[in-house]
Amino acid sequence: MVRAARLGEAAAIGQVLVDGLQDAPSAEYAPEEVPSRALDVGKELLGEVDLEADRLLLVAEAGGAMAALARVGPRDFVRSRHIADVLIVVHPAARGIGVGRALLLGVMDTARATGRLRKLVMRVADDDEALVRVVTIAGWGLERVERGALLREDGERDVHVYASWLGSLEI
Repeated sequence: MVRAARLGEAAAIGQVLVDGLQDAPSAEYAPEEVPSRALDVGKELLGEVDLEADRLLLVAEAGGAMAALARVGPRDFVRSRHIADVLIVVHPAARGIGVGRALLLGVMDTARATGRLRKLVMRVADDDEALVRVVTIAGWGLERVERGALLREDGERDVHVYASWLGSLEI
């Protein structure tokens, strides 16, 4: 079930994000950069919600528990406010059961319903095969590929390839 996040769910939302980023393939954050206080993280995410500005936070449940979240935020530049960036995080225990796909489809339906958003963009690491499959199945197209470098604890850089996937909401 995909739905809008609720105010009283800050701890559960934060826990999905903390656990999901700790275990995400090629997350843009090193494990020590991921905040450990789930309640604070959840409050911050909920504080970003602004329906008038199309800043959305959706959650997906599986087996009666929160399993994934999606943050949707339109770009700030005036001429690109019809484009929103999407972040999807699926809890490690809920991966592989269709939660990410259901959440992405829910994001697309919700964004389309606003009437103001026309395109969604998601940055996906090339080794995150599950998310690449999800966006491909949902009909998203590859927009561009870029190389990104993450600094490891030992000072060395991990180089990853990120693909920006573009989903059109135009009917």
